[in-house]
Amino acid sequence: MEEQFKHGLLWQDYQHSQLLTCIESLNKTRQTKLELTELKKAIVFLEFYVKIHFEMETYYMQELNYPDIFNHQKAHEKFVRMLTSFKSEMETIKDSSGIITELCNWVMDHILKTDKKLADYIKDHAVI
Repeated sequence: MEEQFKHGLLWQDYQHSQLLTCIESLNKTRQTKLELTELKKAIVFLEFYVKIHFEMETYYMQELNYPDIFNHQKAHEKFVRMLTSFKSEMETIKDSSGIITELCNWVMDHILKTDKKLADYIKDHAVI
């Protein structure tokens, strides 16, 4: 995992590395016959992943009275809605490259900005 995605929290960095591996796999399959198959696998993984990862982040945000908890949780909710929408489109979609792009963009932006901000707060306010 590239250094820019590491925030210094072992659990968060590990989970992000799993997420980024999934996203990289999707990117590699663009414009191939495997694209839709890989996207379906990714959606299943992401549904499992977000449940665990988002719950862990929420736990820390609540325990440490994170001041931006509302916006962070709204971002998580948006991603869950996006996944739900993509999952319902899977059977009828012909070209999944737009979905892959949207997933990739959201993940990169969220890790680099929103989760970085949370990680910094956790490191400043928790015994880890």
